[in-house]
Amino acid sequence: MKEEEMEREALKVKRMLESKDYQTSLRKAVVRNLVGEEKIGFSIVASKGEHVIRWRVLDGRFEVDITLKGEVDEEVAEVKGYHVEKDGEYYKLFKRSKKPFDFSSEVP
Repeated sequence: MKEEEMEREALKVKRMLESKDYQTSLRKAVVRNLVGEEKIGFSIVASKGEHVIRWRVLDGRFEVDITLKGEVDEEVAEVKGYHVEKDGEYYKLFKRSKKPFDFSSEVP
């Protein structure tokens, strides 16, 4: 996946989160892998109250990590492909894919 495509997807995710009143931070990263190749990636950290979302794309792989306070329907989240963990009153949803995916329905 080209850098321009990844950046376009990152900006789309950033706008979606800002439309839901999240404070967002978008960063570009250059990472050197074990064989010395440089890989370009983009990451977003967004927060609103006690909810935190971390989204990133690197080398054509997309992932999102959503930390929410409150109740989450674990079965529905797992059907949608999320790994779900509960830590006290917080839930953590994690998903990774080689294709962009919409997670806006999981974001309060």
